[in-house]
Amino acid sequence: MLSVFAICSALSCCGLQAQEQVEFDTYFQDQSFRFEFFLFGCKSELKVVQGAVVQEPSWPGPRKQLVFPFPYGKNAVRVYDQASGKLIYSYGFDTLLSEYATTPPAAQGKWRSFPISVRIPKPKARFRIEILERRKDNSWATLWSEEIKTSDKSILRESV
Repeated sequence: MLSVFAICSALSCCGLQAQEQVEFDTYFQDQSFRFEFFLFGCKSELKVVQGAVVQEPSWPGPRKQLVFPFPYGKNAVRVYDQASGKLIYSYGFDTLLSEYATTPPAAQGKWRSFPISVRIPKPKARFRIEILERRKDNSWATLWSEEIKTSDKSILRESV
């Protein structure tokens, strides 16, 4: 049993060391963006419609391990620095639509909508954000992607 633990630990450490760490202060400000979305779907189909983008006054999340090493969840968010193309933030998540997709009405093709919010640290420069869905073969499909200029006038600004 100890040897299995040692092998798994060694493999985990190697994988984490191979992944370049992202320094929070290099790419982000101490603010956040909240993206509001609506997911529409049934068992076999999913559509994403973007709602508001809101700038919040602080970032309540982690400042280390910004690119999550384990792809948990049926969905994921990824943020790329536009200039370099570097992945600077990611995490996996699940939605109520994923749960609804397992019900008889969803299997019969009945569509429902579910709101979701995705919060990311506010990048210092132009960036691309993607919402992805895990396929049955464990690969990722991009559901929605957009390039964002952090000073865009359509971004709503919240104050304390």
